[in-house]
Amino acid sequence: MNEAKLNRGLNVRSLTIYLLPLLLAVWACGGEAVTPTAIPTETPVATPTLAAQLIPTEIPTDTPQPLAAPPTRSQEVTPTGRPESPTGPVALACPISGDNLLINPSFEPPFNQIGQKEINVANGWQPWFVQAGENFPPEYKPADPRFTNRVLDGSSAQVYFKSFGRFIAGVRQTVIGLEPGARYQFSVYGHGWSCEEFNMCSDGSSYNPANMNMRVGIDPQAGSDGRASSIVYSEFRSVLDTYEIFCIDVVATGDKLTVFTYAAPDGPRQNQDIYWDKAALIRAP
Repeated sequence: MNEAKLNRGLNVRSLTIYLLPLLLAVWACGGEAVTPTAIPTETPVATPTLAAQLIPTEIPTDTPQPLAAPPTRSQEVTPTGRPESPTGPVALACPISGDNLLINPSFEPPFNQIGQKEINVANGWQPWFVQAGENFPPEYKPADPRFTNRVLDGSSAQVYFKSFGRFIAGVRQTVIGLEPGARYQFSVYGHGWSCEEFNMCSDGSSYNPANMNMRVGIDPQAGSDGRASSIVYSEFRSVLDTYEIFCIDVVATGDKLTVFTYAAPDGPRQNQDIYWDKAALIRAP
């Protein structure tokens, strides 16, 4: 029993020793209870997390396909010698077939001297040329048959030329006994030889050629001047070394007409020759 009392006394004493400083602290603060101050603890700093960088994925696009080129129309080729003319639209093929109304259409011998000795033209034909300014009368003669590309039909062809000179010239033929109002076509094969120096062209081919300005025409008024405004001409062409066909057609206004060949090279050359062969004047069916 005494031991129990002793233990209680010790407990009271221990409690008093513990509470006494606390009570003194309260008294010192004005009697207010002291709230224990929370000791701040270091707030952990969040480690910044690098956001994953999204690499933009290229959105696939359709590979552009080359656009198909729009269909192109083939260039319309106007047949040789078929322009519109004062005598009405042309509707004939080139050439047409039928009875040939020309005399000596293949320019066969004999060749007749007309005026000057240098002018020799196939039978049935007449020369025409401009003699003014820079233009001189060319020399006319039969083509040399030794050059096979110079003769197309028969044994000969008509050639005219002027070395180191310019000319406007051709041959013509007037045909009579025609039917007024009927359509007639004139066709003839032609080509030029244009060579700056003969030693460059001994084989008969052209070298540094001039523009030969070749065409064919029909004069419904049956004149003799190749420059007359009444002549219906084909378009100009420059044909070299190989025969090509020239055509033109008109409606006859009377009972006769004149057909013309025409050439006017645009510059002088040592060799400047014009060849014509295998002509025809045919009434359209």
